[in-house]
Amino acid sequence: MNSTFYQSYKIQAMKKQVNYQKKVILLFAILALVFPTSAQRMFSAKDAVGESAFEISIHNIVQKTDRSVEFDLYLRDMDASQDFELATIQAGILINSSFINGGSVSLRLIQGYSTLNPLQAPEKIEFVNELDCLPGFSLIRIASRSAVGQGNGTILSKKRSGDCVARINLSSSVPFAVKYKPDLIFTSNAATL
Repeated sequence: MNSTFYQSYKIQAMKKQVNYQKKVILLFAILALVFPTSAQRMFSAKDAVGESAFEISIHNIVQKTDRSVEFDLYLRDMDASQDFELATIQAGILINSSFINGGSVSLRLIQGYSTLNPLQAPEKIEFVNELDCLPGFSLIRIASRSAVGQGNGTILSKKRSGDCVARINLSSSVPFAVKYKPDLIFTSNAATL
């Protein structure tokens, strides 16, 4: 009788351990999807000559009204040994859906802020309200334009923040949720328009 009780206890303990391990694995899987992205991110892209690193970042986040937020998207050349000529850019920026507060969102690229070659400055932007793959986040998509060809692209600045890609205005039909922040995060996933 005691051995049956002991075996039953041992099986229950093993089930608890397996359930715990499943939860830990799920947590690490979620962290692996979300953690590598941030509002300031360093990239390294290889070209024929060697490596050229750049940084993409968000600056000047300002809540203009209870229904309007503006921010700037920047690119900076991080390689002092060589110039970085931009071919084209597209970006995906996640935003906390709770901050949106259920409102209808409109996006606008504000003219006159981009320091890129005028043929490279973004022209198209869209908002995806809910993401099946990342619950709790919405997506701002900035479309790329056709590449201008070698020798015609913007040479990215190595100074301070770099070059302003665009100033973006996000407006909502209802006031933003006061207890939440926009939590802007870059994503390389789902950025295609």
